[in-house]
Amino acid sequence: VLHHVENLPRINGSNSESGPYVIILGPSRELAEQNKMSLMNKNGDVTAVRIVGGVQLDFQALDIQKGCDIIIGTPGRVK
Repeated sequence: VLHHVENLPRINGSNSESGPYVIILGPSRELAEQNKMSLMNKNGDVTAVRIVGGVQLDFQALDIQKGCDIIIGTPGRVK
């Protein structure tokens, strides 16, 4: 997935309606954070946003509106 996303145009504020390219679901907040850190360590150009419970929804929605290539989250919050 990361290799595929690396070859696509970056999603940012000017084209945020085009993304995200990928949504990754994990069963817990901790696993979602580990997945995000793993992606960021492998490629700093790809933007990922973590969407999980226990964090204010407004801040997470703002991060998505700014633009992201990948959303990593828990099923309840992503839904």
